[in-house]
Amino acid sequence: MGAAAAVHTHTTSDITDYTQKTKQLIADSLEAGSGVTLSHNASNGKTVISATASSGSGNGGYTVVNKAGAVAGENHLFNISSQTSYAYDAYALKEEKGTSNQTYLVDDFDSASKLNYNSTSAVKFNGSVTPFTGDTYELQQDGGFHSAEIQADGEFLSIVPETSTSIIPAMTSDTAPTGYVASASNFAVSTAAFHPYVAFDGKDNIGEWPDCWSTDNQWLPSVANPHWLRIDLPEGKSVLSYQMVNRSRNELGNPKSWKFQGSNDNGGTWDTLHEVTDSADNNPGSKRSYKLGTTVTYKSYRLLITAKNGSQPFTTLAELNLFSPIGRFVIHSNSKYYGVTNGVLSEIPGELTKEKIDQYGVFNLDKFPTSGTALTAPVKIVSNEKLKVKTTYIPFSQIVLPKELMSASAWEKINSATLTAVQTHAGKVRVAVSRDLSDWFTWDGATWLSIGSLSADTTGATALTQSGMTPAALNAVTAAQWGQLFASTNNVPDRIAFAFALDVTDPAVDVSSIDKLTLNVDNASSWKLQTPAEVEIRWNSNSVTFRTVTTGNYKLAYQHP
Repeated sequence: MGAAAAVHTHTTSDITDYTQKTKQLIADSLEAGSGVTLSHNASNGKTVISATASSGSGNGGYTVVNKAGAVAGENHLFNISSQTSYAYDAYALKEEKGTSNQTYLVDDFDSASKLNYNSTSAVKFNGSVTPFTGDTYELQQDGGFHSAEIQADGEFLSIVPETSTSIIPAMTSDTAPTGYVASASNFAVSTAAFHPYVAFDGKDNIGEWPDCWSTDNQWLPSVANPHWLRIDLPEGKSVLSYQMVNRSRNELGNPKSWKFQGSNDNGGTWDTLHEVTDSADNNPGSKRSYKLGTTVTYKSYRLLITAKNGSQPFTTLAELNLFSPIGRFVIHSNSKYYGVTNGVLSEIPGELTKEKIDQYGVFNLDKFPTSGTALTAPVKIVSNEKLKVKTTYIPFSQIVLPKELMSASAWEKINSATLTAVQTHAGKVRVAVSRDLSDWFTWDGATWLSIGSLSADTTGATALTQSGMTPAALNAVTAAQWGQLFASTNNVPDRIAFAFALDVTDPAVDVSSIDKLTLNVDNASSWKLQTPAEVEIRWNSNSVTFRTVTTGNYKLAYQHP
């Protein structure tokens, strides 16, 4: 076996330049920060570290000491390096408990709110957020025609011209003007004769006698024994809507239940065009207007009244007005003109003329399926006449997505949310929440479920409509459940956003609207800067002392040499 290796040891005294080398090593490892300079004192070989300070502001660095549960009148002393300039600063902050059960308005959805969201095309902001379901348009002069741009990018579209003049001229007797004949089941004769024609004289008859058509008191109308009011025309005329005007004074017995009917065989057979049951409007002078499902053409029309309002034995009606479309229209899109035949767009060949509008145009559209057609915005309706039309627009599901997150760092917790919304019939309002605008969540009663990302298009709207929370479900989320949404931040809110979906299938009866969203929150604690009367600060050459006047949690900060 070989000999063991020799072990060599040395003490620091054996190394002649040990101290110098060590000092050099330490000096080389130092780097001056902002406001700090390093220098070498040749006389003693030491490294000098200097910090600059402007008068009255200290060196800019603070030591902050947390004092939880400091008591009233307690002195808190901190030693500092000896100094004589007193060019240093100190301050104190006291924790103030946040207020509880505070109402925070997220949005009231006025017109200015629209700028804060990305939404699909059929969303309206006007003190509430609702899906667009149609509007009224007046056609304006457009070259040799009249036109108006309309919204037509939904699922279905109906267009109905509105008219204000009855097809029946003002009648002066039951048989005048010539060709028009008014008749009824009977009529009353008292201070005046309340003939059937009075309901077709074009006046509301306020202050005149006779002021309405009125039956006598022989019987009350019923299904088995109705009253009726009839008008015969010189030829068949198209009707799209009708209006009833209630009597304005005295005995009010305006119709309550009735059928609006048409006949083309002199009353031999009657087709029921519209029916109303239990309309309780017996208000003086009230006007009730109704639109038929489609334009009809008959030579005779009548009201078949099976029940009346009021306690008087008379059935009364001031006016019966019949309205028809006043002109045909065609559709313009992508530099092309279209008529509609059997529910299908048909391109109109060649240059548009007035004759072609009369040939290819329609009086109205009823639930025309616009999706998947050649129609793309902008879409106009074009007519020879200055029409006023009302559209009924059935939108796809709509979505409202916030552009930015809302800071929640000022809150200690969310206690509850209150989404004020209206859903009637098949109308739907749905909501989801997010902390990053990328991943959206709904509460299922036990946990927060991710429904993934959402986009401001029909795909995103459909997804949220199918998977989102109802307003009632959102409003039922408790403070503890809200805390679970912020599990990664110890149940303390940091950021939040809300997305909304709106859906209707029948604008005539469906309602889907959001009026307001508020949160009930507990505000987080804040730190109030203390005045000299609240915390007394004294400087000595080698210490700084804080005297807290009242009990509480404090942050004591001071600069030091």
